[in-house]
Amino acid sequence: MTSTVLPPAYKEAVAARLADTAREAGATDPEQLGEQLALLIDGAAARTRVVDADAFPTAAAIAAVLIDNAIPATAGHDRRRDEVSS
Repeated sequence: MTSTVLPPAYKEAVAARLADTAREAGATDPEQLGEQLALLIDGAAARTRVVDADAFPTAAAIAAVLIDNAIPATAGHDRRRDEVSS
């Protein structure tokens, strides 16, 4: 199995894009949420490689909690209601 190491600038750009998206969504601290999500993605990718198991479904569930806690209900419509009705 070959491991690819991405340059720090790429990792920073991913976190910055996630922070931009968090800001657009109304997160109270978009930089923190962007960093949390970037770390979660990195961790899920590493665990998937090391343990040879798909960690992304669990990471997606964790991301949903982080996002729900970071974006006030007044910032947009109720995402939980949308998920239940889907």
